Amino acid sequence: MIRRCDHAGGIVELTLDAPPVNAINLADLAAMTAMIRSIPTDPTTTVVLITSVGAGFCAGGDVKEILRLPDFEGILGQVEGSLELTIAMAECPLPIVASIRGYCVGLGVLIAASADVIICAADTTFTLAEVDNGATTGVIQALGIMPDKVMRAAMLTGNPVEADVLARTGHVHEIVPAAELSRTSMAMATTISAKDPLVLRALKRTIRGSATPDIRALYRQEMSHTYALNMRGSAAAVREKNFTKVSDLSIRHRQESEEN
Repeated sequence: MIRRCDHAGGIVELTLDAPPVNAINLADLAAMTAMIRSIPTDPTTTVVLITSVGAGFCAGGDVKEILRLPDFEGILGQVEGSLELTIAMAECPLPIVASIRGYCVGLGVLIAASADVIICAADTTFTLAEVDNGATTGVIQALGIMPDKVMRAAMLTGNPVEADVLARTGHVHEIVPAAELSRTSMAMATTISAKDPLVLRALKRTIRGSATPDIRALYRQEMSHTYALNMRGSAAAVREKNFTKVSDLSIRHRQESEEN
Protein backbone atom coordinates (compact mmCIF):
# COMPACT_ATOMS: atom_id res chain seq x y z
CA MET A 1 0.00 0.00 0.00
CA ILE A 2 0.96 3.66 -0.30
CA ARG A 3 0.63 5.54 2.99
CA ARG A 4 0.24 9.31 3.23
CA CYS A 5 1.39 11.41 6.18
CA ASP A 6 1.12 15.20 6.33
CA HIS A 7 3.87 17.09 8.16
CA ALA A 8 4.35 20.67 9.27
CA GLY A 9 5.26 23.17 6.58
CA GLY A 10 3.07 21.58 3.93
CA ILE A 11 5.31 18.50 3.48
CA VAL A 12 3.38 15.44 2.29
CA GLU A 13 5.15 12.11 2.79
CA LEU A 14 4.17 9.13 0.65
CA THR A 15 5.55 5.83 1.94
CA LEU A 16 5.84 2.59 -0.03
CA ASP A 17 4.73 -0.09 2.41
CA ALA A 18 4.15 -3.37 0.56
CA PRO A 19 5.95 -6.16 2.41
CA PRO A 20 8.00 -8.18 2.04
CA VAL A 21 9.93 -6.36 -0.74
CA ASN A 22 7.81 -3.34 -1.75
CA ALA A 23 6.83 -4.82 -5.10
CA ILE A 24 4.18 -2.46 -6.46
CA ASN A 25 0.95 -3.97 -7.78
CA LEU A 26 -1.51 -2.33 -10.16
CA ALA A 27 -3.75 -1.02 -7.39
CA ASP A 28 -0.81 0.66 -5.64
CA LEU A 29 0.36 2.14 -8.95
CA ALA A 30 -3.03 3.71 -9.52
CA ALA A 31 -3.28 4.89 -5.91
CA MET A 32 0.14 6.57 -5.96
CA THR A 33 -0.62 8.27 -9.27
CA ALA A 34 -3.90 9.60 -7.90
CA MET A 35 -2.14 10.90 -4.79
CA ILE A 36 0.55 12.70 -6.79
CA ARG A 37 -2.16 14.28 -8.93
CA SER A 38 -4.35 15.37 -5.99
CA ILE A 39 -1.78 16.64 -3.48
CA PRO A 40 -1.05 19.95 -5.26
CA THR A 41 -4.74 20.90 -5.32
CA ASP A 42 -4.28 21.95 -1.69
CA PRO A 43 -2.50 25.34 -1.86
CA THR A 44 -0.93 24.78 1.58
CA THR A 45 1.18 21.83 0.36
CA THR A 46 4.78 22.61 -0.54
CA VAL A 47 6.84 19.42 -1.02
CA VAL A 48 6.27 15.72 -1.68
CA LEU A 49 8.65 13.34 0.10
CA ILE A 50 8.70 9.73 -1.12
CA THR A 51 10.00 7.15 1.36
CA SER A 52 9.74 3.41 2.03
CA VAL A 53 9.50 0.83 4.80
CA GLY A 54 11.80 -2.18 4.97
CA ALA A 55 15.25 -3.16 3.74
CA GLY A 56 14.80 -1.72 0.27
CA PHE A 57 12.97 1.10 -1.47
CA CYS A 58 11.15 -0.88 -4.15
CA ALA A 59 11.56 -4.28 -5.80
CA GLY A 60 9.82 -3.06 -8.96
CA GLY A 61 6.43 -4.12 -10.26
CA ASP A 62 4.67 -7.08 -8.68
CA VAL A 63 5.88 -9.89 -10.96
CA LYS A 64 3.76 -12.47 -9.14
CA GLU A 65 0.67 -10.44 -10.00
CA ILE A 66 1.83 -10.12 -13.61
CA LEU A 67 2.22 -13.89 -13.89
CA ARG A 68 -1.13 -14.48 -12.20
CA LEU A 69 -3.28 -12.15 -14.31
CA PRO A 70 -4.71 -13.48 -17.59
CA ASP A 71 -3.35 -12.72 -21.06
CA PHE A 72 -1.30 -9.51 -21.12
CA GLU A 73 -3.29 -7.72 -18.41
CA GLY A 74 -0.45 -7.74 -15.88
CA ILE A 75 2.49 -6.60 -17.97
CA LEU A 76 0.48 -4.05 -19.94
CA GLY A 77 -1.04 -2.74 -16.71
CA GLN A 78 2.44 -2.30 -15.27
CA VAL A 79 3.90 -0.45 -18.26
CA GLU A 80 0.82 1.75 -18.63
CA GLY A 81 0.70 2.41 -14.89
CA SER A 82 4.42 3.23 -14.78
CA LEU A 83 3.94 5.73 -17.58
CA GLU A 84 1.04 7.47 -15.85
CA LEU A 85 2.84 7.60 -12.49
CA THR A 86 6.06 9.06 -13.87
CA ILE A 87 4.14 11.60 -15.96
CA ALA A 88 2.20 12.61 -12.84
CA MET A 89 5.52 13.12 -11.06
CA ALA A 90 6.97 15.10 -13.97
CA GLU A 91 3.87 17.29 -14.12
CA CYS A 92 3.56 17.72 -10.34
CA PRO A 93 3.83 21.46 -9.56
CA LEU A 94 5.45 20.65 -6.21
CA PRO A 95 9.11 19.66 -5.69
CA ILE A 96 9.54 15.92 -5.08
CA VAL A 97 12.28 14.48 -2.86
CA ALA A 98 13.00 10.74 -3.08
CA SER A 99 14.56 8.97 -0.08
CA ILE A 100 16.10 5.70 -1.31
CA ARG A 101 17.54 2.79 0.67
CA GLY A 102 18.78 -0.70 -0.17
CA TYR A 103 17.56 -2.19 -3.42
CA CYS A 104 15.78 -0.01 -5.97
CA VAL A 105 14.63 -2.10 -8.92
CA GLY A 106 12.74 -1.50 -12.16
CA LEU A 107 9.73 0.68 -11.39
CA GLY A 108 11.54 1.85 -8.26
CA VAL A 109 14.31 3.31 -10.43
CA LEU A 110 11.74 5.14 -12.55
CA ILE A 111 10.12 6.63 -9.44
CA ALA A 112 13.48 7.77 -8.08
CA ALA A 113 14.52 9.16 -11.46
CA SER A 114 11.30 11.18 -11.72
CA ALA A 115 11.98 13.01 -8.45
CA ASP A 116 13.65 16.42 -8.31
CA VAL A 117 16.11 15.55 -5.53
CA ILE A 118 17.41 12.08 -4.68
CA ILE A 119 18.98 11.20 -1.34
CA CYS A 120 20.32 7.68 -0.80
CA ALA A 121 21.49 5.45 1.99
CA ALA A 122 25.03 4.21 1.50
CA ASP A 123 23.87 0.67 0.69
CA THR A 124 21.60 1.72 -2.20
CA THR A 125 21.81 0.03 -5.59
CA PHE A 126 19.74 0.75 -8.69
CA THR A 127 18.78 -2.15 -10.96
CA LEU A 128 17.02 -1.85 -14.30
CA ALA A 129 15.51 -5.34 -14.44
CA GLU A 130 13.54 -4.97 -17.69
CA VAL A 131 15.84 -7.31 -19.62
CA ASP A 132 14.93 -10.11 -17.18
CA ASN A 133 11.21 -9.34 -17.36
CA GLY A 134 10.58 -9.22 -21.09
CA ALA A 135 10.12 -5.44 -21.06
CA THR A 136 11.74 -2.65 -23.06
CA THR A 137 10.48 0.41 -21.22
CA GLY A 138 11.97 2.92 -18.81
CA VAL A 139 14.88 4.28 -20.84
CA ILE A 140 13.59 7.84 -20.94
CA GLN A 141 13.00 7.94 -17.19
CA ALA A 142 16.26 6.14 -16.35
CA LEU A 143 18.19 8.90 -18.10
CA GLY A 144 17.03 11.13 -15.26
CA ILE A 145 19.20 9.19 -12.83
CA MET A 146 21.98 7.67 -14.96
CA PRO A 147 24.35 8.98 -17.66
CA ASP A 148 23.69 7.50 -21.09
CA LYS A 149 26.41 4.82 -21.16
CA VAL A 150 25.79 3.80 -17.54
CA MET A 151 22.10 3.43 -18.37
CA ARG A 152 22.86 1.32 -21.45
CA ALA A 153 25.06 -1.09 -19.53
CA ALA A 154 22.49 -1.32 -16.71
CA MET A 155 19.64 -1.95 -19.16
CA LEU A 156 21.49 -4.54 -21.23
CA THR A 157 22.91 -6.54 -18.30
CA GLY A 158 20.40 -6.06 -15.49
CA ASN A 159 23.39 -5.51 -13.19
CA PRO A 160 22.99 -3.09 -10.26
CA VAL A 161 24.52 0.39 -10.26
CA GLU A 162 25.76 1.61 -6.89
CA ALA A 163 24.50 4.94 -5.62
CA ASP A 164 27.99 6.37 -5.19
CA VAL A 165 28.54 6.03 -8.96
CA LEU A 166 25.47 8.20 -9.56
CA ALA A 167 26.48 10.65 -6.85
CA ARG A 168 29.76 11.23 -8.69
CA THR A 169 27.84 12.08 -11.87
CA GLY A 170 25.55 14.48 -10.00
CA HIS A 171 22.37 12.43 -10.42
CA VAL A 172 22.14 11.57 -6.70
CA HIS A 173 22.25 14.65 -4.49
CA GLU A 174 23.61 13.06 -1.31
CA ILE A 175 24.60 9.71 0.19
CA VAL A 176 24.30 9.22 3.94
CA PRO A 177 24.52 6.32 6.41
CA ALA A 178 21.28 4.33 6.47
CA ALA A 179 20.58 5.44 10.04
CA GLU A 180 20.61 9.08 8.92
CA LEU A 181 18.53 8.73 5.74
CA SER A 182 15.13 9.65 7.21
CA ARG A 183 16.47 12.69 9.05
CA THR A 184 18.48 13.95 6.08
CA SER A 185 15.61 13.48 3.63
CA MET A 186 13.16 15.30 5.91
CA ALA A 187 15.70 18.09 6.41
CA MET A 188 15.92 18.57 2.64
CA ALA A 189 12.12 18.64 2.35
CA THR A 190 11.95 21.14 5.23
CA THR A 191 14.54 23.42 3.60
CA ILE A 192 12.56 23.46 0.36
CA SER A 193 9.22 23.93 2.14
CA ALA A 194 10.52 27.13 3.75
CA LYS A 195 10.71 28.84 0.35
CA ASP A 196 7.87 30.89 -1.09
CA PRO A 197 5.24 28.38 -2.34
CA LEU A 198 4.30 30.41 -5.41
CA VAL A 199 7.94 30.67 -6.43
CA LEU A 200 8.43 26.92 -5.90
CA ARG A 201 5.49 26.11 -8.19
CA ALA A 202 6.72 28.57 -10.82
CA LEU A 203 10.19 27.02 -10.69
CA LYS A 204 8.73 23.54 -11.19
CA ARG A 205 6.89 24.78 -14.30
CA THR A 206 10.14 26.28 -15.56
CA ILE A 207 12.10 23.08 -14.93
CA ARG A 208 9.46 21.01 -16.66
CA GLY A 209 9.45 23.30 -19.69
CA SER A 210 13.22 23.48 -20.05
CA ALA A 211 14.62 20.20 -18.69
CA THR A 212 11.90 17.54 -18.92
CA PRO A 213 11.53 15.52 -22.16
CA ASP A 214 8.21 14.44 -23.66
CA ILE A 215 7.93 11.29 -21.55
CA ARG A 216 4.61 10.17 -23.00
CA ALA A 217 5.73 10.18 -26.63
CA LEU A 218 9.11 8.56 -25.98
CA TYR A 219 7.78 5.96 -23.54
CA ARG A 220 5.04 5.03 -26.02
CA GLN A 221 7.61 4.05 -28.62
CA GLU A 222 9.45 2.03 -25.97
CA MET A 223 6.19 0.27 -25.12
CA SER A 224 5.68 -0.84 -28.73
CA HIS A 225 8.62 -3.23 -28.42
CA THR A 226 7.27 -4.63 -25.15
CA TYR A 227 3.95 -5.26 -26.88
CA ALA A 228 5.69 -7.11 -29.71
CA LEU A 229 7.68 -9.34 -27.35
CA ASN A 230 4.52 -10.25 -25.43
CA MET A 231 2.51 -10.99 -28.56
CA ARG A 232 5.25 -13.39 -29.68
CA GLY A 233 5.19 -15.11 -26.29
CA SER A 234 8.90 -14.67 -25.62
CA ALA A 235 8.45 -12.10 -22.84
CA ALA A 236 6.35 -14.41 -20.64
CA ALA A 237 9.01 -17.11 -20.83
CA VAL A 238 11.67 -14.63 -19.71
CA ARG A 239 9.55 -13.48 -16.75
CA GLU A 240 8.83 -17.01 -15.58
CA LYS A 241 12.51 -17.87 -15.78
CA ASN A 242 13.76 -14.85 -13.85
CA PHE A 243 11.04 -13.80 -11.39
CA THR A 244 12.92 -15.21 -8.36
CA LYS A 245 15.84 -12.80 -8.85
CA VAL A 246 14.15 -9.93 -7.03
CA SER A 247 13.33 -12.10 -4.02
CA ASP A 248 16.94 -13.29 -3.88
CA LEU A 249 18.10 -9.66 -4.02
CA SER A 250 15.82 -8.58 -1.17
CA ILE A 251 16.91 -11.53 1.00
CA ARG A 252 20.56 -10.63 0.47
CA HIS A 253 19.95 -6.98 1.42
CA ARG A 254 18.01 -8.02 4.53
CA GLN A 255 20.83 -10.33 5.62
CA GLU A 256 23.44 -7.62 5.04
CA SER A 257 21.35 -5.13 7.06
CA GLU A 258 21.09 -7.58 9.95
CA GLU A 259 24.85 -8.22 9.88
CA ASN A 260 25.55 -4.47 10.01
